Amino acid sequence: MPKIFLFALDGATWEVINPLLEKGELPTLRHFIEKGSKASLRSLPGYKSPSLWTSIATGKLPEETGISYFSNLFLEVPLVNLKCNITNNFFIKWPYLLGKQFSKDPKKPTQFGTLTKQMYIYTQEKLGQLLKKLRLGGNYLVTSTFRKEKAFWEIFNEAGKSCGIVGWLATWPPDKIRGCMVCPNACSLFMKTLTSENRKERKGTEPLTYPDYVIEELESFNRFDALSPERLDAIFRLKHLSDQERKDLCSNDYDPTNLLKFSRHMMHTDEFFLKAAEQVAHKFNPDILAVYLPGIDGFQHLFWRYHQPDQFLFSPPKNEELQKYGEVINNYYKHLDARLGALLQNEKNAVVIVASDHGIAAIPEKDFNPKSPRSGQHENSPDGILIIKGPMIKEGETIKEAHLLDLVPTLLYLSGLPVDERMPGRVLTEAITEEFLRENHLQKNRYEKRKVSETFYRPEEEQSEREVLKKLGYLKN
Repeated sequence: MPKIFLFALDGATWEVINPLLEKGELPTLRHFIEKGSKASLRSLPGYKSPSLWTSIATGKLPEETGISYFSNLFLEVPLVNLKCNITNNFFIKWPYLLGKQFSKDPKKPTQFGTLTKQMYIYTQEKLGQLLKKLRLGGNYLVTSTFRKEKAFWEIFNEAGKSCGIVGWLATWPPDKIRGCMVCPNACSLFMKTLTSENRKERKGTEPLTYPDYVIEELESFNRFDALSPERLDAIFRLKHLSDQERKDLCSNDYDPTNLLKFSRHMMHTDEFFLKAAEQVAHKFNPDILAVYLPGIDGFQHLFWRYHQPDQFLFSPPKNEELQKYGEVINNYYKHLDARLGALLQNEKNAVVIVASDHGIAAIPEKDFNPKSPRSGQHENSPDGILIIKGPMIKEGETIKEAHLLDLVPTLLYLSGLPVDERMPGRVLTEAITEEFLRENHLQKNRYEKRKVSETFYRPEEEQSEREVLKKLGYLKN
């Protein structure tokens, strides 16, 4: 079997990609599409990135994986040393169970089904706040130990295949697999303020990579060195920026309310994961390399107002702002396109998959906050993207009705591994050549669930990450 490369581009959308393809400005993605198949990838309405990427990794619904939000709800009784995960308790989960009765196809939930899922998460949030006030528990940020279903890298590992997993959400503590796993918080700036960079002193806590020594080899990538002036100028037209704005763009101060400082943070995060991926590919030569990149999503949250000004007639950007930021999103797509091309320049016969968990949309007037830098959102879960290329993939094919839950069944089938019969997704056979389908019969079995344990962030880490998630608008104050 050829090597597999999976690039998880959070928030990537055809709305940006297609016009750039027409202009010939995304040569890497154009090559993948011409030599492979593409699709709009339907998402799961009502869920946030940790649950979506966990569902993509497992092929299972969030309610089955045990990760349906940024946090899980725990009941604590210190006197009897009790700390119990009650996220899936019937009295918490009843809205979801009710909505399930009105959504027969889990891949196509009804509007009522989506509403009840949001009620389920709302119930967790509110009850968690109450339990925290009563000192009887609360909501704790998810870790990989809460996951109840096996991710594809665990299935590959059991089949004797090696994996390199870089930056994938909700993977700390790392799984002990053949190959290497780099957790998202190995990047000191990912969802962190610089004031929490004391994470280097982690006595008594789980490592950030597996094997644990890999983190030392990645430390040089955590230095906040400025990107080359050429790269920065390719994304931001520096001549249009003031002296202060150029300083902000190159600043190592983390401030999610500052457009340019936060942009630099996102660029650094993507660059760290890409360099880590290059290191893992070189050192471990895994059968599958999966890399999560959050930068596109971050840029679209920040700059959508300038990318699509006609969608913000209620608060139109100024002409000088359009001159500065109107092409930033396009430029960042082009930047990542070039980086992916460089990473794969010697992998001519590999299977390449590019996927996103959702697209992006303008924040409506009723939710728009002029004091916040955010103008893009994905509350209604617009479709993401899927591109797949490989020796067994049809060229120039457009897949219809693709869903993010279909990714793992397809990945397992292409790798010659059985597909879990409990997975609601399907193998995307219309993208696969007749010869391969004829010679490789679909196998099914039932993979065992994971043994769930309870590893938590330290209190100061939990608080630090919560504060950043609040500033980003993901958690309520």
